[in-house]
Amino acid sequence: MITYESGLDLIRECLRQKETIIQRELCDLIEKGLLVIEEQEPTLVRVPDKQAFELRQKVSIKLKDHKYIAELESENKKLKEQLAAIKKVVL
Repeated sequence: MITYESGLDLIRECLRQKETIIQRELCDLIEKGLLVIEEQEPTLVRVPDKQAFELRQKVSIKLKDHKYIAELESENKKLKEQLAAIKKVVL
């Protein structure tokens, strides 16, 4: 029988697996040069009305080249059409 706690543990594990898969896929896209990580230097900011500081940094992931991706998609479509034509002749 699934309890409330075991149900939560199951959901947490599912989310951890999802996060791992996403990280792996992002790393793959970065290694292939399709995604680029853009970041700014961290800055130390004093928090108003408190005796504290925060370290802030902006990080973003951008597509490296939209044009290149569009060309690859177009080439992929042509290759699929050619493969379909070859299959018709062979089969």
